[in-house]
Amino acid sequence: MDATALVLRRGQYALNVGLAFGIALVLLVAGLSPTGLLLLPLILSVSVAAVFVVRRPLVNLFLLLFGIAFTSGYTEGITAVELLHGSYLLVYLVAWFADRLVTRKQIVSNSPERMFLLFLIVLPFTVFITILLQGSLREYAQEMFALMHLALYFPIRDACRRSERGNVAVVTAFLLLAAYAAVRNGFLYRENLLEATMGWQVEKNRIAVNDGILMTSSLFFTALVGMGPTRLIRLAGALGGITTLIGLVLTQSRAFWVCFLVGVAMILFILQGTERRRIVLLITVTGVLTLAVGLFILRSDFLLILLGLTERFTSIGTAATQDISLINRFRESKVVLGLIADNPVVGHGAGVGYLFFEIGRSGTDTDSLVHNAFLGLWYKWGIWGLFAIVYMWGSTIAVGLRTLRERLTPFRRLAMVGALSSLCVYVISANTANPFLLNDSLFLFALLFALVRGNTAALKEQGGPQQDRR
Repeated sequence: MDATALVLRRGQYALNVGLAFGIALVLLVAGLSPTGLLLLPLILSVSVAAVFVVRRPLVNLFLLLFGIAFTSGYTEGITAVELLHGSYLLVYLVAWFADRLVTRKQIVSNSPERMFLLFLIVLPFTVFITILLQGSLREYAQEMFALMHLALYFPIRDACRRSERGNVAVVTAFLLLAAYAAVRNGFLYRENLLEATMGWQVEKNRIAVNDGILMTSSLFFTALVGMGPTRLIRLAGALGGITTLIGLVLTQSRAFWVCFLVGVAMILFILQGTERRRIVLLITVTGVLTLAVGLFILRSDFLLILLGLTERFTSIGTAATQDISLINRFRESKVVLGLIADNPVVGHGAGVGYLFFEIGRSGTDTDSLVHNAFLGLWYKWGIWGLFAIVYMWGSTIAVGLRTLRERLTPFRRLAMVGALSSLCVYVISANTANPFLLNDSLFLFALLFALVRGNTAALKEQGGPQQDRR
């Protein structure tokens, strides 16, 4: 019996034992409390579903990725759903890497991946730096959980490499996740409008949650409208794009607005005549529909919302000199640069705060969050951590741009265009909004890296260009 068959057999044995243990536990509870017997059908159903999912790796990955939708709202405290999904993620990653180690399957195949994996392995051991510098262990634990999402890169990459179905499953899970986030944010936005008592509250209303996911998914939907092989798929892309683009607008995140516009320009540059015209039509229809529906439903409130959005958009050019929040981030970066100089190689670890004078509150503030992603990586993890992420990021873009010139199947090309445009424009927003701190944006980077490198690896296995070591 080979190693792979042995792992599968042991996994099935473990599932059977777990099922038997669960049934025994329910029967014990039922014996102590007859009402507990009602749990037996539920436990049996969940157990059967779990066996079905585990035996189908692509379904398992799809559910895991879509499940991030229910943990990305950042509600106060830890909910039962977040705890359940976090446990699911941890067990999934441990099982995936254990399988690769036992069966001696290759995990990394190039230098950026080696650096990336080394970064993830070393991260937990930085707790000694946090303790030495008297940082917050609670913040350390929160950041370690969030950074765990980066490890999803490896299973997603393999799914994309193995088949086009893998790409479809991964991208579909992501776009459904984004659509859910947009709809949820819409309901939250509406609740804020209903609670508003002053005009300025309507004008300044915003839901700045999952802005990175909404920006990226809007670019994917835009590419889908241009490149979709059938009218039905392009229509689905248009509806999804309208939903996520409206969600992005309601975040009032200027950096991500700019990123989206630059990303669309990149996609238009890559695509051809008919594909470009479809995208221009989508953006035009989205604008007209948004204005029509907004005026019909919200009426006078919509004019205030439109005024607030217009003011927010027109302030982009003067934000660096007049926006207090942005000026604070520049001051923060200056302070962090000085601290980096004190410990540039090892870094300060997670949860170690710094002091800086905040203009908005006219007082000194202590925080461990660094809004500039590049300085944040350097401050927390030292030059080694910054290099690992930037090396993976930059080399993935370079490899992807070369791969895009090759002959790709329609959906692989779509995945590549969406991922590359997103990775390129994220360089802009990363200067003022750190994506390497939150679950959703860390998952997003794992996804984008994996889509590019997984499809690149697939092309090479099919007899494409020789393997690039970057």
